Amino acid sequence: MRPLLAWLPAALAAGVLSACAPGGAPVDPETAGGADLYALARCDSCHGRAREGTFLAPALGQLRPHWDAQTLAEYLRDPAPFLAADARLGAMSQRYTANMRAFAEFGPAERLRLAEWLLEP
Repeated sequence: MRPLLAWLPAALAAGVLSACAPGGAPVDPETAGGADLYALARCDSCHGRAREGTFLAPALGQLRPHWDAQTLAEYLRDPAPFLAADARLGAMSQRYTANMRAFAEFGPAERLRLAEWLLEP
C-alpha cells in the first residue's frame, strides 16, 4: 500500500498541470479562419470574446455600413492614417482607452480573412 501512496502526489500534480495546459493544436495564421485569427491576435482582450466591446474598445458588430473587406484589411495593417483622416474613427479613439494596434504579424491574406470574418453578420 505504501508504494501506491508514494505515487499519489505525482499523479495529482500531473493531472493538475495537464488541466492547465492549452488545448488543441497550434493555429497556423496562413491557414486559419477569421475567428481563429481574432483569437490568435488577442482581439478579444479589448473587443470582447463575442465582439461585444468593452471599456477598452468598441463593439465590432456594426462594421458593414462603414467598411468593405479590403479597406478594413488595410486599416488592420496600419490604423493610424485612418484614425487621422476619418472623424468618426478619431472620435471613437478618444472614447476608448486602448489604442488600435497594427497587425504586422499577419500578411495581407490573413488580414483580409480577418476583415471578412469581422464583416459577417
